[in-house]
Amino acid sequence: INAEYGGRSIMEPQIQKKTPPSLLLILVILFVVFYSASNVSFYIAVQHFQTRYSFFVVQFMNVMYVIFGFMVIIPMRKAKLIDDNAWQFPKWKYFLLSWVDSIAVLASGIGNQYTPGQYQTLISQLSIPATIVFVFLIRRQIPTILGVSSSLVLIGGVIISLIPQIFQSKNTSEFRWYACLIFGSSAIFYALAFSIKEYFLKNNNASPYHLTTWIGLFMVPNTFILYPIQTVPVFGGIPIKDLFPDLWDGMKCMCGINTRPDDMCHNAWQSLLIYSVATFIYGVLSVTLTKKGSAVFQFFATAVSLPVTNVVFSLRFMMGKYTEPFTWWQGVALVVVLFGFLMSFVDESSKQEVKQSDTSNFTHPE
Repeated sequence: INAEYGGRSIMEPQIQKKTPPSLLLILVILFVVFYSASNVSFYIAVQHFQTRYSFFVVQFMNVMYVIFGFMVIIPMRKAKLIDDNAWQFPKWKYFLLSWVDSIAVLASGIGNQYTPGQYQTLISQLSIPATIVFVFLIRRQIPTILGVSSSLVLIGGVIISLIPQIFQSKNTSEFRWYACLIFGSSAIFYALAFSIKEYFLKNNNASPYHLTTWIGLFMVPNTFILYPIQTVPVFGGIPIKDLFPDLWDGMKCMCGINTRPDDMCHNAWQSLLIYSVATFIYGVLSVTLTKKGSAVFQFFATAVSLPVTNVVFSLRFMMGKYTEPFTWWQGVALVVVLFGFLMSFVDESSKQEVKQSDTSNFTHPE
C-alpha cells in the first residue's frame, strides 16, 4: 500500500490525538443521562402499551431508529466522514446480524411488563459475562482470570436481586418469574450481537454508524416475521386473529385512544417518543465514547448509569405511580454489581495498557 497519510504509511499505527479529560467527562455525563432516560421511558412505555401492544412499541422504535440513522449517515457520507470501504460493506452480513438483534429486542419487549424496572437494570448486566464467552468463541480471545471473576460477581449480583421475588409464595401483579427469564434471554442475544458487531468493526473495517442504521432497517421486516411468537401463552398469549388488529390498536394507543377497557393510552406517545430519541442519542454517544476514549469509558459510563437508573426508579416526583421501593436487597445487589463493574474496569484498563505498549514498540521498517 503506497498511500501516505501525513508523511507516514497508513499501515503504520497512527498517534491518536489525546482527548481532553473535560470532554470525556461531558460525554460520560450525557451518556448516563440518556441511558437512564432510555431505560425509564421504555419501562413506562410498556406499562402504557402493555404486552398486547409491545410489537407496536418495538416497530415504532425500529422505524424511528432508521429515520434518525439515515439523517446522520447521509450527511456524513457527503462530508467524507464514512469512507468507501465502510459504505460498501456487504449488506447480507448486516441482514444476518439483524436477526440476532431482532430476537433480543422482541424478548426485551415481551418480558418488560412483568419484570420490575430495577431488576431489568441488573438483569441486563448478564450481557457482560455472556459477551466474554461469545468473544472467545468468535474471536478466540481468551478471557483473563480477572475478567472471568468479574463475570461471576455480576451473576451473583443478579441472583441476589431476584431472590426475594423468586421465593415469594405468590406472584404479584408486577412480577412474573418467566418474564424475568425472557427478559434475561434478551441480554444473552444482545451479547451475541455485540460480539459479532465488534468482529465486523475491528476485523472488517465496518462503520459503526453505517452498521447500526442498516441493521435497524433490516429489523423492521424481521420483527414482522417474528410477530406470531406472541401467540404462545408465555410470550403474550395473543390470539392469532388479533395480531395485526393489535398493531393498529397500538398505533391508536399512541394517539391516546383506548380500544379496550384496561387500556392506559393517555399521554402514551410521550414515553414512546422520549424512549426513541434517548435510545438513539445514547447509542451515538456510546460510539463517540469509543472513538474519543476507549471501551474502558463505556464500562465506566454504564457502571455510573446503573445506580443512577435505580435511584430514578425510586423517585416518586419523577416516576409518579410507577415508583418502585429501593429495598436493602436491591442495595446489596447494587453494591455487588458495581464491584463486578470495577473489576471489569480494571481488567479492561490493563488490556488497554498492553495494547498501548505494543503500539509504542512498533517500528516502521525503513
